[in-house]
Amino acid sequence: MLLLSANAFAGAKVALTFDDGPHPYYTKKILEILDSYSVKGTFFLVGKQAEKYPHLVRAIRDAGCEIGNHTYTHPRLIYLAQEDIRKEVESTTRLLEDITGEKIKYFRPPGGRYYFDTLENMHGLEIILWTINTDDIYKPAEKIYAEVITAGEGDIILMHSGVPQTIQALPRILRYFSKNGITALSVSELRKRKSAECFE
Repeated sequence: MLLLSANAFAGAKVALTFDDGPHPYYTKKILEILDSYSVKGTFFLVGKQAEKYPHLVRAIRDAGCEIGNHTYTHPRLIYLAQEDIRKEVESTTRLLEDITGEKIKYFRPPGGRYYFDTLENMHGLEIILWTINTDDIYKPAEKIYAEVITAGEGDIILMHSGVPQTIQALPRILRYFSKNGITALSVSELRKRKSAECFE
């Protein structure tokens, strides 16, 4: 078994991502927690939720966090015809860009599942998956915390916007990151930092 010291990942940079929002209550709580630690994240939003709660989409933007496309109805893309995939992606991109006034760059397929011909319907969006899945929908806060603190350099961490146990775990996670010199970022900021390091 590999044993790691408490500061084994000191200096690491990771990305925090939150799927399936905006949630009418928990999205605001996540933003408040992130703000209290001066941390930004990336929120992959479902179009039908964004349409119901546009003020929360704007709140994510105004908090300096990043917004990505997570389809309109959250279907499993592998079961859809190409035309239906195109509608799911295009309608959500248009909606999010209309609400935020900003260009959407990233797409995350529900469940992380897609066929390669799905790429034909991305229209310039880049697919972003994850390296750590917290399974926070099914796990208690203690296990979410235990999963996240294994994160190392460049990891992209998957959590969800509408999960109460994630709200419970998040402050403890961010305290751990702060204490151990781990920087939590949005996907774009993580990539920007990593790219800059390649040229140093």
